[in-house]
Amino acid sequence: MSAEESPAAEEVPAAYPTGVWRMVDDHKGIRAPSTKRDTKYTLEEVAKHNHKNDAWIVVNDIVYDMTPHVLHHPGWNPSGGAGQVSTLIAILGACGHDCSDDFNEVHSPAAWKQMPAFKVGVLDPPNPAPKGTRRAAFKSWDQLVAEGIA
Repeated sequence: MSAEESPAAEEVPAAYPTGVWRMVDDHKGIRAPSTKRDTKYTLEEVAKHNHKNDAWIVVNDIVYDMTPHVLHHPGWNPSGGAGQVSTLIAILGACGHDCSDDFNEVHSPAAWKQMPAFKVGVLDPPNPAPKGTRRAAFKSWDQLVAEGIA
């Protein structure tokens, strides 16, 4: 879909019936489903969204639905390269968790500019864990598959 054909963000339907999120503005404008962006979620609620077809994360007490990013990630393509595969593994391991420290350490300003499109709400109450401990546990590909995440 070209930028000229793309609907405004507020016009984007929540999802196709198949559960695959609609893409707008070509491949760079993937958006999470429409929702109130100030909806409050607990860590327990976020933890339920912990697999490739329902992939939420928390970064700095903001809740993001990363499902569109996960489903269209180049790491699924075997020829995508080891770097893309390892990135996908890291993302899948973070699903359902507060991964603030991991995210803050590795993402560029360009990545941060993309995040508002994925915001679905805020964490309430905020995570009481101290900075430096908000990390996702590393999991191997085999563990992700065995747990039904990948």
